[in-house]
Amino acid sequence: MSIFFDKKKKKTIEVIGIEDYKNESLRFTYFYNLNSKKIIIKKNEMIRVYDDPTKESYSTSDPKEIEKFMKKHKMTKEELVNKKKYFLYDKLLTDWFTYNPKSKFSLEDLGEIYVEEK
Repeated sequence: MSIFFDKKKKKTIEVIGIEDYKNESLRFTYFYNLNSKKIIIKKNEMIRVYDDPTKESYSTSDPKEIEKFMKKHKMTKEELVNKKKYFLYDKLLTDWFTYNPKSKFSLEDLGEIYVEEK
């Protein structure tokens, strides 16, 4: 999991969760806007990295490519949604509350944070 602070947008934090499958990865991106208190879940993105130096690595969020990736790895849409939730709730937010024990919020009470999928 990687966390980036967007200096241009000032109060935006970008979090990326990556699940690896040999030379391919599935990337989940979440943005948290401190002003609006929204966690925005971006579209899925597949990253393909080649061992062959003559081929260039690439990434795509094309739904057809994501669907091919899912078929290749025998992944259902439900599993994809569960992976997205896993990174958000079981990794990102759980880690946040673990390392910020004085927070008055928890997984059961996120306060005024809203989760929106785009």
